Amino acid sequence: MTQEQPPGEPADRARESTADRGREQDWPKLPGWDGSPELPPLLAESFGLLDRLTGARRTGLLDALVSRAARLPHAHPADRARLAPLYAVQWERAVGLLGDERAETRRLAARLLEVLRPGRPEATAALKARAEAEPSPQTLAQLLTAVGVQGPEEEAAAWLRPWLDHPGPGVRLAAALALLALPDEGDEGDGGERLGESAARLVGVPGAWHAPPHPPAGPFGPALRDRPRAADRFVAVLAGRSGQAERQVAVAVAAEQLCRRRRPAEVHWRTVLDAGEGHGYQVRELLTGAGRAAAPYTEELARLVETGEAASWAREGALVALVRLGDRRALPHYRDGFGGYWARGFDGPPPDWAADLLPAVRGILAAATGPRPTGDFALTAALRAARSWGAAAAPAVPELAALLDAPTRNARAAAEALGEIGPQAACTAGELARLATGRPWQGAQTAARAHWRVTGDPALALEVVGAAARAGLGRPVHRYLAELGPLAAESAGPVRELLDAPGEFSRVGAAEAWWRITGDPAPAVPALLRALAPLAAFEAGRPTIEAVRVLGEIGTPAAAGATPPLRAVLASERRYGPTIAVDEELCAAAGTALERLG
Repeated sequence: MTQEQPPGEPADRARESTADRGREQDWPKLPGWDGSPELPPLLAESFGLLDRLTGARRTGLLDALVSRAARLPHAHPADRARLAPLYAVQWERAVGLLGDERAETRRLAARLLEVLRPGRPEATAALKARAEAEPSPQTLAQLLTAVGVQGPEEEAAAWLRPWLDHPGPGVRLAAALALLALPDEGDEGDGGERLGESAARLVGVPGAWHAPPHPPAGPFGPALRDRPRAADRFVAVLAGRSGQAERQVAVAVAAEQLCRRRRPAEVHWRTVLDAGEGHGYQVRELLTGAGRAAAPYTEELARLVETGEAASWAREGALVALVRLGDRRALPHYRDGFGGYWARGFDGPPPDWAADLLPAVRGILAAATGPRPTGDFALTAALRAARSWGAAAAPAVPELAALLDAPTRNARAAAEALGEIGPQAACTAGELARLATGRPWQGAQTAARAHWRVTGDPALALEVVGAAARAGLGRPVHRYLAELGPLAAESAGPVRELLDAPGEFSRVGAAEAWWRITGDPAPAVPALLRALAPLAAFEAGRPTIEAVRVLGEIGTPAAAGATPPLRAVLASERRYGPTIAVDEELCAAAGTALERLG
């Protein structure tokens, strides 16, 4: 391993003539759209040019091609399938460029091999050989990174480990991250704890890495994502540090581990809860979706709410977490800030808080029809609260009824809330019928369904929702058809045609509606099982959770095919979905479903 400093890339570039820099346009201009039919031949031509160009011109073209290759995983699947073979065959050219005279070109060649991941022994051997002779620490770090992603290799860990003692901090960090990218045999039997500690001690070392604002975890988040013991040690080492960058990385890694693991180490919760305002955004994002997992920390959350600054992100996250847990210590603070921007996307407080919050909710609803309408956030929060409370929101019926004067978004939300209130809102039946049968608008079905809920007469709902079902894809509200059940038998035919509709929401909604209308699970089950496919990638959106719930209600033998994936969900150490709360909801639905599926 050499310790020689690299030639000064900025100085090299400064010496290039203006004419040399102007010749960068000698290569073809690549279209910005990956689906362009012109792209494949232009890519092939551009890669071929690398063999003829030299110096800065070769570096510039290679930089453009590497950037293009790096974005391929995010391209449309069809474009990815078309372009991937074209990129894959370039690994041999990249190996050849590892011997270029310019350190930056060698670094980009290693980066291309990292992106392509050929996994060929020849590529790995070339990367190792170049690393042994590489004078540039920046290029050396990239070479080690490329070695780490080439796939399991018997001697990879043994070869990488000595680089942990390199004098260059960037090289040491690259070696640690490359070792973390390998399977567990790189852990020396300690589950990666030493690697986690090595990486943590480099976070605050100047020159080890550049700390951009996004992603806040830098390269450490991806490296530690599936290495729990290494992540535990990493966060524990950084938890007592005072540096801003170190604390930012520790909080980001801890938050990711909490969202990813069902049994995270205590150090992650402590790191997040003690983060301070400098890291409030990450704390808020975690706590707003923390679900029941935050229950053991209500004292800390309450303290954040009591002592935090009024508009701080950390305090907002703690407040939402307590509200979702039903902790009444949050009630006065929630009431004082009711309808604020911070509560966007929040479904509503617990029904037993209705008596305390109704004055505020009714005031906001009344102001919406007054000379000075309330802001959108406050009105949205009030309408959501009224809907979530059901019959407990009955005192707000006059204010909700006043919003039914015209077919607007607010009228639709008000009708939804009145439908949840039920017979106590019977006085609004006339207005609801007018909205359901007047000029066509997106809330007609909502008004018709609310009319049924407040009067007990399904005729209008069957007429309006049934007409939407006959209109085809994108028109019916499947949830309303499912609620009507056998009463909507005349809509069964149109609903069945939607079982193969594009879009998970449409298919799952149609499948549930079909089953509840007809009681026949056979056509519905394939569509519902199809919605479980995201579970294989630990993803779980609303359609997947709804499909789990309905499959459980269908039960055996028709829905027996759901049993293996649902058992895997409950057995997993890793969470599903983007937040802890989503994973908890999925687990609850899966557990209930398996009780019926056996």
